[in-house]
Amino acid sequence: MARITATKANQIILYLYAQGFKAGSVGLSSKKNPSELGNDIADYLIATGHTFANSTVEKKVREAQPASWSAVLEKHKENDPMIESLFGINAYELDKYTQNLAPGIVLNTSPLGALGGGKGRSTKYGGYNTTGWDTINLDYIANNQVLHPDYVTKLQNIASGATRFSDEFDKGNPRYQEGSSLATYSGTVPTTSVASAPTITTTTTTTTEEEEEEEEEEEEVIAEAIAELADSIITDLQQYKIDDNDWSIFVKDGGKVPVVESGDRKVSSKSYAANSGSFPVTKGQVIVTMPVLNPELGGIDIELSIQGQLVSPAELEDRKKTMTKLIAVTEEEDEDEEYLMIAPPSVQFILDADKGQVFISINGEVIPAVLNESGIPYLFSNLEIIVTDPTISNKIIDVKLDGASLVTGKTVNNPAYGNYSNYGFPLAGVAGLPPDCYKEHYDATETSPGKTDEALAAVSLWRYIEDGGRDVRFGTAAQSIIYNFEDLNDSYLQPLALKYDTPLKLDTQAVYFNLKLGDLTNSTLFPGFNINTGAAEAEGILYPNDVSNLRPVDEDGLVMLQKFRGRKAGEGIEQIRVASSNLQGPADVEIGGITYNAEVYTQVEITFEDGQIMTIPDSDERFKGVDNSNTEISGIVQQSEVTEKPQIFILSAPTNLNQVYESIEKARRSARISNKNNRKDTDNNIITQTAMIKQDDSYYIIMGVGDNTVVVELDMSREE
Repeated sequence: MARITATKANQIILYLYAQGFKAGSVGLSSKKNPSELGNDIADYLIATGHTFANSTVEKKVREAQPASWSAVLEKHKENDPMIESLFGINAYELDKYTQNLAPGIVLNTSPLGALGGGKGRSTKYGGYNTTGWDTINLDYIANNQVLHPDYVTKLQNIASGATRFSDEFDKGNPRYQEGSSLATYSGTVPTTSVASAPTITTTTTTTTEEEEEEEEEEEEVIAEAIAELADSIITDLQQYKIDDNDWSIFVKDGGKVPVVESGDRKVSSKSYAANSGSFPVTKGQVIVTMPVLNPELGGIDIELSIQGQLVSPAELEDRKKTMTKLIAVTEEEDEDEEYLMIAPPSVQFILDADKGQVFISINGEVIPAVLNESGIPYLFSNLEIIVTDPTISNKIIDVKLDGASLVTGKTVNNPAYGNYSNYGFPLAGVAGLPPDCYKEHYDATETSPGKTDEALAAVSLWRYIEDGGRDVRFGTAAQSIIYNFEDLNDSYLQPLALKYDTPLKLDTQAVYFNLKLGDLTNSTLFPGFNINTGAAEAEGILYPNDVSNLRPVDEDGLVMLQKFRGRKAGEGIEQIRVASSNLQGPADVEIGGITYNAEVYTQVEITFEDGQIMTIPDSDERFKGVDNSNTEISGIVQQSEVTEKPQIFILSAPTNLNQVYESIEKARRSARISNKNNRKDTDNNIITQTAMIKQDDSYYIIMGVGDNTVVVELDMSREE
């Protein structure tokens, strides 16, 4: 039987892709319930006598990791000539065929393939061999590196318009049994033309040809391994190879830094206060970017090579030409004197909550971080981000791993430059060793003339660099910390914006909510306490009716309805809308001893007569308003004990909204005239004396307490 090379593995991927499969529907991927199809295919090939070129090739077929697939599928997306060479039709025509197996595919412009390189692939592992041709073609790829010619002819017939899909293929028969290594089927396998089946021949190749083939396969394997590293972020330091001809390289062929967007959502002020600004991270990645040092501090002096390796000046100059990241540094004593240094790297730490591991990015290439000089991988169980007040900046200022701030390497104090962080790297398994202590690279027995301690340290550092290491230097304090807040638990975040699509009927409907004022309010109109006990409690608010008593304030501090004097209940509100998708369910609300039917929402939108719009509650689940004595009240809208979300009740009462409002006002008046708001004598009797006089449009309230008398004017005139 045949050897399954990287090329054949790529062909298997392209074929499965043409049948509508994604990586996650074939192999292990990152799903909780991995597919067995990849394992079944690999086991089938082995059971039929085939062998894999190496473990990387087998892993590509067996596990179908997304990165290994994506590298191959670029060929499809770009409509590489190999597509037509394998299938006999181009990528665009092939996707038209696939649409019959995965209807969600969106075609791009011919001759390209599907939009986004495969958007809409929806075939599950149970759909394998649904046309009956999959195992036939698998055998042909394994043996001959081609598809069965009968199958190719059918594709070409469909592409040319000579036949339809249904003329050439039957869907749903036969089906294979998952976990059977492709051995168990239901239905009948299509009959093929024996005459068209290619004959496997053996040819004698020269040693040179064999070597070239092995080199090509090795290159493919390396390329595929690199692609896999880009997805899994990195697991094995031995994958890295430093180019001896380019000493400016810190890392070669490391993984790619994951793209992390900061996102649009913020943590809520409520959750910020409740958690003291510290939030657990259970998924996603946190990117910590460190400052890049000045060249004089962070660079590597390439002239040390003369001491370390006795490289001739001519050879040194030749090697300089191959270096990609060099900088010229000017001596302070002599501005005309310049020397070349390897540029200090850009450094990022990647805190991967999904893997519970820290990775370090050096100039955009990612490898596993180590915790200390022993080379132990930097693993953690708990990750937290520390943020500032969301009302100010919502900025991440620190991260903690298992309760401790992130350790970014060894802090070095250089009298000439000050403090910087040092991260020894990579193959020696060190983390921030000082320049005079590179372990096996330091030979204290050298006693040749001129071998001073400083010179020995320089030589040891150079030996370390020659063995693949780089002295990675960077700033000690994080320059920025980025995390997508949308990956936090939703309960920590401000609510998502709603689409307000349903207006209320303001003559028969009203918005009612309870406002938890916390500490007792200074407002005499909205006292916010229980008249019987004196304890703080929620204040009931009713809109549109309460607009004459309480002008709402938006998140920017703008007071609605500045001209408030003389307004009647309900005047000034143009529209109140709810989001139909936001309906939480029905509820019964008791107000003034009467129970009303209501619908519950978490937020409403109010439009005022001057065109201003605001939501109740705001994004922090708060509400703020100004009463008619210009006293501000604020608090948190009362939440459901079950959902922990704000409760906004929509009352529908065609005949008794005024009755509802009167009940609320009665409770407030009772609180205002209670013992709490009046002076009492030693016998607990109220000694405040009050009288009210009406003159024109004004009311005059005269209050006397002992020898003191206070007069308050209430202007009740209406302003248009």
